[in-house]
Amino acid sequence: MTRESQGSSGGLAGLLRWGSVPGSPEEARAFLQRRVSIAMGVAALLWGIGAALAIPLAFISRPQDAMGGVNTARNVVHLGTSVALIGMWLLTRRGRRSLSMLAVIDVCGALLQACLLAAMIATSLPIIFFRPELSMILGLTYVLLTRAVIVPSTTRNTALIGVLACVPILTATYFLYRQARDVGAAPHLFAPGSPETFVAWASCFCLLSVVAAALE
Repeated sequence: MTRESQGSSGGLAGLLRWGSVPGSPEEARAFLQRRVSIAMGVAALLWGIGAALAIPLAFISRPQDAMGGVNTARNVVHLGTSVALIGMWLLTRRGRRSLSMLAVIDVCGALLQACLLAAMIATSLPIIFFRPELSMILGLTYVLLTRAVIVPSTTRNTALIGVLACVPILTATYFLYRQARDVGAAPHLFAPGSPETFVAWASCFCLLSVVAAALE
């Protein structure tokens, strides 16, 4: 949901042009708080559903990669993300939050999800054959589109948040495939290449995600 600012306001919110909905300043702030709260709640729900589906499916399809070592860490990250987003939802659900705080929660919520998706990529060496970075980029697309649909923001800011969110994803992708090369783990047989090649492909998909969110 992209809207241009109706006027300038001070602080971080004014700098980033959050609170850009019609009405009095207090009505705009209250509207933005409701939207940020909804966005955090929806994100928490999606992460929770993802964990509820992914973990049992892992036990069914590849039980050796479901628990233990980095696999356990990946599951903990998945569940921990849901808990963190629930905390943000509760923080914005009641009380009065300033525009600056809402801007921080909005940005941190998106970047937190991106960083935790990146952490899941970095711990996916046991399942590298399945090109795990592509699943995580799909997750990033959901994150950016959910935010774009719900939270009022300018096209520029939506694109900026999207670009920042892609940085940890691409960094983790490079780390994963460099690690795979160092230990001799085989990536997908139909997609051979250097770590840089995989990062280049991931960058293309990330760009599409950012553009889709910015044009929402």
